[in-house]
Amino acid sequence: MSKINVTSPIGNLMYVMISGQGKENYEGTGYDYQACVDIPDGKEADAFIDMIEDFVEVNEVKGAKRTGAFYRTNEDDKTIPEGFVRFTFKTRTEFTDKKGNVKDTEVDILDAAGNKVKLPNGKLIGNGSTGRVIGTCVIWERGSSKNKEYGASLYLNKVQIKDFIPYEGSTVDAIEGGSFKGFDNELEPDTAEAPAEDTSRRRSRRR
Repeated sequence: MSKINVTSPIGNLMYVMISGQGKENYEGTGYDYQACVDIPDGKEADAFIDMIEDFVEVNEVKGAKRTGAFYRTNEDDKTIPEGFVRFTFKTRTEFTDKKGNVKDTEVDILDAAGNKVKLPNGKLIGNGSTGRVIGTCVIWERGSSKNKEYGASLYLNKVQIKDFIPYEGSTVDAIEGGSFKGFDNELEPDTAEAPAEDTSRRRSRRR
């Protein structure tokens, strides 16, 4: 399996679910943690797309059809603001280690300085927080030798917060008119030493 480490540009963090049960995956076979980041459609978004496209082209699966997309726009999903590109990173809420033990996945939260932190009890990352997502891009393949498909997916490892808007509840929508912004003296330092097919169209590359 071909993969590279990736770090998104800084943008608006959306639908961040990185604790608790997570979100049921597309296949209905388990649960995922996820973090979306909306990047203005421009040089930074294009450079990130081009980097991944270059990686996919170098590692294309011979004899297979490329399918899916690793980003979406307002034309694909009306919840995405016009003029933005959304990148969605996911990871399973559980994993099996080399000894066969099932363990909970931990998605690290970093402050603006890159330090690992923990959110105060009861606080979640709300829509409209700004930051970036750190993870890996993985090329996957499926199907038989006569009918094989492949594509690229973004896997979630860490979320780095620049500006923090909290939401207290079971979802991560922003609180309208909330007065708490930023993270100074609010995020607690962490002293502990941790693909569903997307059938949306691919946007043409711009260099």
